[in-house]
Amino acid sequence: MKKFVLLLSFIFSLLPQIAAAQRTRLAAALMDDSVLLTSNFNGAKLTMFGAVQLAGDTNTDIVIIVRGPNRQAWITKKSKIMGLWIGQKRVYFDAAPTFFGVASTRPIDEIAPKDTQSLYGMDALSQLNPHQNTLPKQELADFKNAFVAAREKQKLYVNAPKAVQFMENGLFRADIKLPDLTPPGLYTVKVMVIKNKRPVDSTLQSFEVTKVGFERFIFQFARDNTFIYGVFGLLLALGAGFLSARLFRRING
Repeated sequence: MKKFVLLLSFIFSLLPQIAAAQRTRLAAALMDDSVLLTSNFNGAKLTMFGAVQLAGDTNTDIVIIVRGPNRQAWITKKSKIMGLWIGQKRVYFDAAPTFFGVASTRPIDEIAPKDTQSLYGMDALSQLNPHQNTLPKQELADFKNAFVAAREKQKLYVNAPKAVQFMENGLFRADIKLPDLTPPGLYTVKVMVIKNKRPVDSTLQSFEVTKVGFERFIFQFARDNTFIYGVFGLLLALGAGFLSARLFRRING
């Protein structure tokens, strides 16, 4: 609660400076600068407060983009051959955000045209960089759409129109949900003021999603000792198989 009060005090302290400006000005702050992943983590809510000075024109929208760390990724197209589903084509992406969320005051297509969305990173498709692509344009678009749809199903790619709510005196609030599959790493939060379908001001902040407890130890060990972790996983699987076989023989013997 104390942190919340300090946050509001910070925003209200900026209002006189914003009001005195002759152009659109923006101030925003996150409620928390970290998210802790525990063994019983089932998602979290990322909350942001801000203030914007509307310089004469009230036709203004707020777009908030939350982006997780980039990772290499791929998607495979499967075909049914002789009754079996077999992966035939695979598209690799050099970089794809592990999480990508867009919150806005209204549907993003009503705020800006497609080319502006792509230019300023407002849509997930523009974030996918294929590796050595030789596919026709339409086929590549199909792969990208399938990848985004798969991430949306996992709630790792989120589009939340009307998640940004204006309050009094240019204040606004936004809530963005992080799923239970939220990966660890450094996240960026970009807040943009859109007027007449173009960004006129923006801020960039960050927060960190961190594993804690035993999960953090396992994560760091696997990252720093990849080979040993792989051997340990193989031995564990062999041991589990051996014990299962002995138990099965004893039950039936």
